[in-house]
Amino acid sequence: MYEYHKNTASRAEHSVWVVSGKISDVASLVDSKQKRQTKENREKFKYIVETILLSGHQALALKGTNDAGSVDLEESNRNDGNYRALLRYRAQSGDFVLPNHVKSQSSNPRTMYTSATIQNEIIELCGDVIQESIITGIKKWGYFSVLVGET
Repeated sequence: MYEYHKNTASRAEHSVWVVSGKISDVASLVDSKQKRQTKENREKFKYIVETILLSGHQALALKGTNDAGSVDLEESNRNDGNYRALLRYRAQSGDFVLPNHVKSQSSNPRTMYTSATIQNEIIELCGDVIQESIITGIKKWGYFSVLVGET
């Protein structure tokens, strides 16, 4: 019976600490870790999307002849594409998020946002945003024109 009371007193003391904010409960710790992970993933994804947008603005093809697998920080002697070259450049130029992302990457490029499928999904989403912007402008102004070149 003594052990039971000792455990109950310990649990009660722990509950008081949690309620008073001296320590966090397990759910709060898990939630805090999940929020931190979500924030880190959004930062990584932001750099990935910015790199794809830069490629689009500069009319650069993303893919190379050999762009499968993980991204290396070291310069590749094979053509792994502008996308990977730009990511590598950003990582080597003092960006602190990307080098950690590249170093900690798994063997699955889909979870690293470097696969061709993910690139295509991001491009498609950017296209949707541009299209929505154009449609909003047409609805607002009520008219539009089309310019065609012969080149």
